[in-house]
Amino acid sequence: MPDERVLDVSCGTGTLAVLLKLACPRADVVGLDADEAVLRHAVAKAARAGVQVAWCRGMADALPFGPGTFDKAVSSLFFHHLPPPTKRAVFARIHDLLVPGGLFLVDWGRPSGPFMRALFYTVQLLDGFESTADHARGRLPDLMREAGLVDIVETFHWETPFGARPNRRTVLDHAVAMSAGNTA
Repeated sequence: MPDERVLDVSCGTGTLAVLLKLACPRADVVGLDADEAVLRHAVAKAARAGVQVAWCRGMADALPFGPGTFDKAVSSLFFHHLPPPTKRAVFARIHDLLVPGGLFLVDWGRPSGPFMRALFYTVQLLDGFESTADHARGRLPDLMREAGLVDIVETFHWETPFGARPNRRTVLDHAVAMSAGNTA
């Protein structure tokens, strides 16, 4: 990831953005969140870690960047908060922001097994059934494909009391011939 631009969509208090910058100091990391208060926490967290991250206030479905601005985008524990039309809009916007061959990493998948499904019901009670139905049905990969993000690969998977946490990697549809250096 050296010398690449990475966007953390709905970065919250900046934990993932700071970890990315620590792991890849030459990367240009941008954290975006709509909540000004959590961004203040993110700024403080980055300062404590001694890293420079660009913080931006904005809505995920109206990302304030031009097409092809980022090499990679990440998002963690975010999409279950969004109603289906907004999920689609965010996936489409991320597709537009990535360069050809760009990667998008996202977590939070379908709860597997009856026990995990029962526990996920708690998330649905808290966040609403409309915004979590796509997760319960395992439809996030389909929504990503509809937005033009393809080659969706589950890289690893673990269970939590609130549902499965797979990490999915997607590659843009127009990036058919990728070199080995662009696939990690």
